[in-house]
Amino acid sequence: MSLINIVLAITVPIVAFIGSVGTGHPLHPLSDLNEIGLLIYGLRQGAFTAYYVVLGLLFILAWWFILVFKIKKSEIFYHSDIKK
Repeated sequence: MSLINIVLAITVPIVAFIGSVGTGHPLHPLSDLNEIGLLIYGLRQGAFTAYYVVLGLLFILAWWFILVFKIKKSEIFYHSDIKK
């Protein structure tokens, strides 16, 4: 799961950047949209890149939540060796 997270952490920003390149030109029909607007527009059009970015970001977010909860449950770091 960590390997998937590393791959997504590298590729999601690259795909999002490539998907938004060229939309800043004044003659482009989507030039008035920001990044969130472009993402929502891509989702409505069924663009693979938009779905990849959204699902990738959700996976990364879920991975961080799982990691934090595992740390709080002491599944990763054992606190029994720490003397109080």
